[in-house]
Amino acid sequence: KGRNAGSSWKWLIDIAGLLLVVISISGLVMQLFLRKRRTAALIVSGVGVVVVLILIWITLS
Repeated sequence: KGRNAGSSWKWLIDIAGLLLVVISISGLVMQLFLRKRRTAALIVSGVGVVVVLILIWITLS
């Protein structure tokens, strides 16, 4: 979690998280540019969004 980590570790955790987000978005963009994979990429992304929203809803209720 990084709650009790030092300042440098908190920066490292934030940078690692940002790097993972950038890699994920670039992978999705590459999938959307490939015609053969576009439909599958959109379906998998949609399912992922729904699962995340359900998990957020369960956590908050």
